[in-house]
Amino acid sequence: MKLRHQNGILKNNIPFENYENIGYGSGATKDEAKQSAKVDISNSLQTTIKSSLIINKSSTNDTYSKNVNKNVEEISNVELDNLITLKSEYIDGVYYIALKYINLSFAKKIRLKFDDIKSVKK
Repeated sequence: MKLRHQNGILKNNIPFENYENIGYGSGATKDEAKQSAKVDISNSLQTTIKSSLIINKSSTNDTYSKNVNKNVEEISNVELDNLITLKSEYIDGVYYIALKYINLSFAKKIRLKFDDIKSVKK
């Protein structure tokens, strides 16, 4: 499988199931590329958005003023365990990597592995 690179961003045609998340990363070191791919995966998983909006209005004599403050924060709290490296390349001083995360509960992962073993034995 050859990874295609376009504008320094990893692009490819890696097949995956609907319960799998593929993260793509690049960096000056392999660890930087992995971290970038983990961020890519975590961005596709559940996140919490916290936002606040504060509007202050005031009027003095003939002067009216309005002050608006908006704050939006995105929080991802996931543990990415058992990541699978699908492909890793080093091209022109840049590491590229594709990681796979299986987004299933432990019980479903065991069931999936069991089904895979049964299908190989047939």
